[in-house]
Amino acid sequence: MSERGVEVNIMKIKPVLIAIIVIGYGMLTSGTAITSQSPRSAAFSFLSCFGGSDTDDCDDITVDASGYIYLACHSLSNDFPGSRARDNSKDQDRMDAYITKIDPKAGRVIYTTRLGGDKWDGAIRIKADRQGHAYVVGFTYSSDFPTTANAARREFIGGESDVFLVKLKTNGELEYSTFFGGSGKDQGNALAIDNAGNLYFGGTTWSDDLPGVEKGSRNAGNGDGFVAVWNFDRPSTPRVKYIGGREVEKLTGIALDNSGNIFISGFTQSPDFPAHAALQKNLSGKQDAFLTKLKLADLSYGFSTFIGGAGEDMAWGVAIDSGGRPHLAGGSMSTDFPTSENAIQRNFKGDTDGFVTKFDAGGTRILYSTYLGGRAYDSCGYDGGDITVDRDGNAWVVGMTDSTEFPTANPMQASSGGGEGDGFVSVINPTGSLLLLSSYVGGSGRDILEGITLAPGGGVWATGLTGSRNLQTAGSLQKAHNGGLFDVMLTRITPLR
Repeated sequence: MSERGVEVNIMKIKPVLIAIIVIGYGMLTSGTAITSQSPRSAAFSFLSCFGGSDTDDCDDITVDASGYIYLACHSLSNDFPGSRARDNSKDQDRMDAYITKIDPKAGRVIYTTRLGGDKWDGAIRIKADRQGHAYVVGFTYSSDFPTTANAARREFIGGESDVFLVKLKTNGELEYSTFFGGSGKDQGNALAIDNAGNLYFGGTTWSDDLPGVEKGSRNAGNGDGFVAVWNFDRPSTPRVKYIGGREVEKLTGIALDNSGNIFISGFTQSPDFPAHAALQKNLSGKQDAFLTKLKLADLSYGFSTFIGGAGEDMAWGVAIDSGGRPHLAGGSMSTDFPTSENAIQRNFKGDTDGFVTKFDAGGTRILYSTYLGGRAYDSCGYDGGDITVDRDGNAWVVGMTDSTEFPTANPMQASSGGGEGDGFVSVINPTGSLLLLSSYVGGSGRDILEGITLAPGGGVWATGLTGSRNLQTAGSLQKAHNGGLFDVMLTRITPLR
C-alpha cells in the first residue's frame, strides 16, 4: 500500500506502512491449477515475513519464466534484506523504493536494489520479461532520485512528485532510469509489458503538459488518469492519453489482451468522465469504479463505462482471461452495486464489501458480478495488483477484511487471526456462481494482501504486509518478524490434487 496517493477520501481504513509476502514452493513443482469443475483444497506451501527493523511495504509481485520472484517495495529500514545500509537520518523522508529478486526454491535473496533520494520514493508496480529483466513504475518526491545517462529525462520535472520508470539488469544493476511527468504532480500506479519490449503504464496526474500527449487529449480537471505507451530502446517520445473529467480520477490497473487492446481500471468522481459505448453511462454516486478499453493502434476508445451504485465504489485492478474478457475487482460502499442472478453474494453486507465483475470482451454485457464480504470492511485490493485469472478462467483475488464472517470455502485458515484485520485470498469459478477457495491469511496483528501473480506450476504467489508476530511460517526466508510496524508477507498458495 503506497503511503501517498490521490487526495480523496476513498475508503474507511487505517493507514498501513509495510507489506507482507507469502510464497509457496508449489509453483516450482508440478502443481495442478484449480479448475472450474469442482472446488479443490489448497495449502500455504510457503509463508514468510520479510523485511528490516523498521517499516517495510511491498505493493506488487511478479514471477519470471524461471520461477524467480520480484517485489516492488518501499521501506524505512536501513537493513532491508539484500541491500546495503546507508545513513538517511538527514533525509526529509526516509522511505526509499526497493526492488528485490528472490529464489524461493533456494530460499535466498538474489538481489535488492535500493532507489531513492532525500524524500519519499515508492516502487508501485513490477513486471519481468523472458530474459529476467525487471521493469518498475512508481513515483518520487526526490529531485535527486537516481537516473541513468540514457534517460529521457534526468532532472526532476516539477510539482510535488514525478513518475519514475526503471529497468534492471538480471543482476539488479540499473539499465535505465528516468523521470516522467509534467509541471504538476504525477503518480505512477499501473504497468504492463509485451513481448516486444513495449511498456504500458499509467497513473494520476495534475499536469496538463505531459510529453507525447495524443492530439485532442487534454487534462480535464483536478487530477486525471493517464495512459502511456513507451519503449526504452526507441528514441521516440511516449504516446500519452489523458482519461478523466473535471473531478478526481485514480487509475489503478492496466492489462493487455491478445488482440491489440489495453484495458484500464480505476475510479472517478467526475460526472463528465468519458463514457463510450457504456453499460452505465452516468455517475451513480459520489464515486464510481470505471473500466476503459483502448485500441492500441491509436489509443481510441473501444468502450468506457462507469460501474457502481449510490455509494462510493473503487476498482483496484483488472485482469484479462484467454478469451479477452476483462475481470474488474475492488471495493464498494453501495447497497445497489450491480450484481448478477447467479452471483455468489447478491446482497451488500455492510460498511464496504469487495466485488468482482466479469465483462464480455466488447464491454456489451456483464457476465457475472458479485459482492465478496461480511459486515465490516472488506475490499478486493488495497493499492496493489489484486486480481489474476488462471488458464481455466478462474479469478483469483486478494485483499483485506475486518469481518469475522468473511465468506470462506476450502480455507487454509478458516477464521480471522484477530487484530486489526486479515488478508484474504478467494478463487471464483468462470461463471461467478461458486467460490472454489476462500481463506483468511493473517495473525493477531494487522495483515493485508495487495499483490498477486500466477505461479508457473499452478496456484499463485501473493504479497502484502503483516504486523502479526505469530504467523505460522513455513519454508521461510526469515524466521520471525524483524521489527517495525510491519514486515512484508510473502505466500505461495498451491492447489492440491
